[in-house]
Parts: sequence; C-alpha cells; structure tokens
Amino acid sequence: MNTSAELLIDTASGPAHVTTPVPRATWWELAARDQDICVTQTPTWLDCLCATGPYRDASRLYAFP
Repeated sequence: MNTSAELLIDTASGPAHVTTPVPRATWWELAARDQDICVTQTPTWLDCLCATGPYRDASRLYAFP
C-alpha cells in the first residue's frame, strides 16, 4: 500500500493542496457525479491493476481555493 501524502504546491492558477493517493471515498463521490465515467476511471480498476502487475497507485487529488 502507498504511503499517503498531503502537499501544498504553487501552480500557475495559484496554490493547490495535493493529496496522494486519492482517498477512495472522495474518488467514488466524484465518479458518481460523472454520468460518462468509464470503468477504467474507477478505483476498482486501479486496484486490479496494482494487484496483478508491477504498478502502484499514483493518483492525485488537486484542490484549489
């Protein structure tokens, strides 16, 4: 499992709070709002990839003021 990290970075649009990996509850909440979401954009898909190959969760959640 990945270690969680929370960072504050400067971007061209201003400061952003970055959380990695994306908390699953947040990811599912956002996915539920998108009527055009594909299975490959879900946490379940990423979990399957990570479980069956040499991959890790590098998802990032960017929050701007």
